[in-house]
Amino acid sequence: MSGRLDLDGLAPTQAPRITVQRLNGLEVSDLPPVPVADDGTFVLEDVLPDRAGNVQYVLGYAGDEVHYLSEYWLVVDTVEAPDPVARTGR
Repeated sequence: MSGRLDLDGLAPTQAPRITVQRLNGLEVSDLPPVPVADDGTFVLEDVLPDRAGNVQYVLGYAGDEVHYLSEYWLVVDTVEAPDPVARTGR
């Protein structure tokens, strides 16, 4: 998934990073932080669990001296593929 972090006002003092938690049923996993490009875009790549269903992600930005903390919840519905899916470019 991809997104954009829009910051109002001054540029951040450090390169922003997006924190990510994956909630899959009762399992909660902290994923590696996602770097944010100069234009504010970021890309989260994740290998989903083997079972089909509902996976929730909590994306967060910790903020800094001039930017507020923010959080975004995203729900991804997964299904089991009938055959293996080859991964190609984006």
